[in-house]
Amino acid sequence: MPDEPLLESISAAAMAKIAHGASDFQPEGLTNMAWAWAALSVRDPPLFQSIASAAMAKISDFAAQGLSGTAWSYATRSVSNPPLLAAISSASLPRLLSFTLQGLGNTAWAFATRGYSHAPLLEAISSEAIPKLRSSPPPAPAEVLAPVRGLSAAGAAGARALGPLLEAAGTLMERQARRMDGRFPGAQQHDRCDGSASGGPASATPYVMLRRPHLYVLWKPPGWTVTVGNGEDDDLASADTTPGSGSPLQDWVMGQLGSESLVAEDAGAAHGFLHRLDCQTSGAILCARTYHGYFLASLQFAARRVRKEYVCLCHGWLCASPHLFEAPLLVVHAAGGAKCSTLGVGGRPARTELHWVRHFRGPCGTRLSLTAVRLHTGRMHQIRAHLGSAGHPLVADPKYGGRLFPWCRRVFLHAARLELDIGAGPLAARSDLAEDLVQALEVLGASCERARPSLVVLPCDPG
Repeated sequence: MPDEPLLESISAAAMAKIAHGASDFQPEGLTNMAWAWAALSVRDPPLFQSIASAAMAKISDFAAQGLSGTAWSYATRSVSNPPLLAAISSASLPRLLSFTLQGLGNTAWAFATRGYSHAPLLEAISSEAIPKLRSSPPPAPAEVLAPVRGLSAAGAAGARALGPLLEAAGTLMERQARRMDGRFPGAQQHDRCDGSASGGPASATPYVMLRRPHLYVLWKPPGWTVTVGNGEDDDLASADTTPGSGSPLQDWVMGQLGSESLVAEDAGAAHGFLHRLDCQTSGAILCARTYHGYFLASLQFAARRVRKEYVCLCHGWLCASPHLFEAPLLVVHAAGGAKCSTLGVGGRPARTELHWVRHFRGPCGTRLSLTAVRLHTGRMHQIRAHLGSAGHPLVADPKYGGRLFPWCRRVFLHAARLELDIGAGPLAARSDLAEDLVQALEVLGASCERARPSLVVLPCDPG
């Protein structure tokens, strides 16, 4: 945890020097201070406003790294300063050639996050990124994803700029994947299989629901964890990761699937995992079988083109009409040091789409809602935090305000549907509810006989 008294002293001294017009702070020093406070998750609006005033006076002297780093710092801490963003945009446009791919991505992401969708800047970022993708030596996959994530965050404003960049990134990723998969001939085998999978026995142990030439869809039972990832990808940093909290799914993948692909053994490639599910969440999870699958699926996640839908049971009666939860979410440390997400200033954009709702009355007349939601972003505990903050926490989720019941002893959350296309045709997987969740619904009444066979037909209303 940051030393708050020390940071307050440094902040006060820095603001005093800036206020007196001291020239102690060169552009690099201003950038470094903003970056340090952002990296430490310290929200200090007065300091950030002081830095902004000093930075705008020297913006023409900022290096490319300073421009992108300053933009990233202000967006990360959700500090609004339109004049500073306008100054950074004007200073960046003629100098984008000097930006790294990471710098281009950080800049696009920062402007999108703060709602400053400057189309000329976004298109210029895409135009500068494409030649860098074709450079020699080629950039690492993580560098390739940075501008894609940045432009994707801009939504419709970045769509025009994203298309050409995504095509160039895909070409590079395919070339790198061929080189890496070529070291392991077994990675190129092509199984006969359909483009979709549905259902399957809700086993207490993992199994392969769907096997494609480059991807698996695995069944993840409750009590299994995915504790891999580099911490930079939201989809690989959005779940419970407490050591010892469950059986590691990556160990199962290495033991059961290691003979089919090098990716299963590669910790640097997250053992093939493209996203996470919370320990108690059951359902479908995507795992790469080859580097081709890993790189191109990672690109689809970065571009927000993967469809992920969940079924959950929450307290109260949700409004039945489809709508969006869009409150920004901030990761904080709760009692005992565990991480959780909360609504608050400084949170990152998050979007959860409510598809359908069905109302139940539980034992003792408790009002409950069975609902299907789609994730448009991948923040930690996003569904749990959004519904909990709206007054509808998930059943058996005390961390976010839900009650435990004798008929449901784990968080009622199930990954029901996955869809994506990495260029070989659509992959669509649907996962039946785990048996313990079906039994929980059966407690709610005989009407569940009507719902049970169709719960995975999303986004249609099962009723």
